[in-house]
Amino acid sequence: REKGAKFFKKEDFKKIWGVTPKDYERLEPYVVIESLAFNDVPKPYNKNLELRINVNTATSEEFQKLKGIGQKTADRIVKFRNALGGFISVEQVGDTWGFQKETFYNLKPQFVITTENIKQINLNTTTVDELRSHPYFKWREAKTIIEYRTQNGEFKSVQDIRQIKIIDGVLFSKVEPYLAIE
Repeated sequence: REKGAKFFKKEDFKKIWGVTPKDYERLEPYVVIESLAFNDVPKPYNKNLELRINVNTATSEEFQKLKGIGQKTADRIVKFRNALGGFISVEQVGDTWGFQKETFYNLKPQFVITTENIKQINLNTTTVDELRSHPYFKWREAKTIIEYRTQNGEFKSVQDIRQIKIIDGVLFSKVEPYLAIE
């Protein structure tokens, strides 16, 4: 909600990055969505639903073919995708800085995703700067991971970073697909 998104129905809660189906099942009875005023509902517009864009392979020019995406937004989507190492979920596209939530909501059915070429970071060889360049890691977290590895030896699994206190469940669920042990 802080980024301008709105919940229109209970099922929208499932779309939050890091909320697993099990979490949703447990929390669903407590989710209450107040009815929205007429002007709060996103306005659908005519769109060519036949045009599908693979968000992990599309160029800036391909994104611009969609109604509501200009050059700056398209460039930002590609830049964010490259910084992440690829999108794991279509929902991540909506996290692109400057991408209007209403536009994302309307275009989301036209986005498809393939995740076979996600760039992963090897936890046993990465540097603070490499980790820090990933959008989900702040400098403090990147530095702490490297210090932990220096003090405790190589990681045996990606799950080992859960031993680090500042890596909470939400952050871990976001970064896990981007991490590897080689």
